[in-house]
Amino acid sequence: MGADGGSFAKRDDLIKTKKATVHADQHELQRLLWHTCALSKEPLRQPVVSCALGKLYNKEALISHLLDPASGSDGHAVASHIRSLKDVTTLKLTTNPALGPSSSPSSDEAAPVNALDAIKFVAPFVCPISLREMNGSTKFVYRRPGGYVISEASLKEIRKAGAEATLLVDVGTSLSTDTSSSQWIVINPRADELEAAKVAWEAERDCAKDAKRKLRASKRKAGDNTGSLHPNKTKPPERTIRMAPVGPAIKAGSSVPLLSSSLAAKLAAEKTTLSPAIASLYVDPTADPNHDKDGRSTWMTRGAFTRYAG
Repeated sequence: MGADGGSFAKRDDLIKTKKATVHADQHELQRLLWHTCALSKEPLRQPVVSCALGKLYNKEALISHLLDPASGSDGHAVASHIRSLKDVTTLKLTTNPALGPSSSPSSDEAAPVNALDAIKFVAPFVCPISLREMNGSTKFVYRRPGGYVISEASLKEIRKAGAEATLLVDVGTSLSTDTSSSQWIVINPRADELEAAKVAWEAERDCAKDAKRKLRASKRKAGDNTGSLHPNKTKPPERTIRMAPVGPAIKAGSSVPLLSSSLAAKLAAEKTTLSPAIASLYVDPTADPNHDKDGRSTWMTRGAFTRYAG
């Protein structure tokens, strides 16, 4: 601790002082926002989707979160407002031309520790008009539902060209200059812009719910009006199934003696007549007498001797 002739004590060694506040590196935060997925924290790779709040997600990571929300540690805090893929828009991004084979780091540079360090100085995507890198230094917007991503400065230039102008962004792809504010979403907005985006998103959901409720009410009302317009319309006759009577046909309210006598008469009639199957077992009195001369053959012994002696 000092005072022993070998070292010198400082004030920090003897008195507890207030430590300096560590501030987050704003450049590092911007790099994470624009280069990584807000859900999985992995580098962005196409297909990339964005919600109405302007956050960027890898589509694969978002689908995994929707299938199993409990798997992600902070998935509920980041993407709780996303209920299905209908709540996001697939972005049409332009790859940075600098990310070619010739843009590999030189031999005197240190090798990147991970994939995030490899894209530290070069943004993976650029504006298709001005070729400005999408790294947070310039505000970028995308249009719903097409998903075309351009810088805000390029959007202002398009507005100067006139509302009816059409800008060719890519081969066979045209971007109309319909610059309605509700159609353009700011990517990774500031704190004040984020609050405004949340309010707009909630208002949009409320409007969608009201529209569905009114549609159901109109359909229900249309069904009621259809019934009132045709009051004399007869309903189709209901199909009836006729059941065969199980027992003898006896009128309801008959006395018990009448019921028992009718059942007894039916049982006596069944005993007097034999079924053809049972009658075939016995000797037929109308048959040829030579068939059974002694008359003693029954169904047990009939034809037994002739089968072996013949």
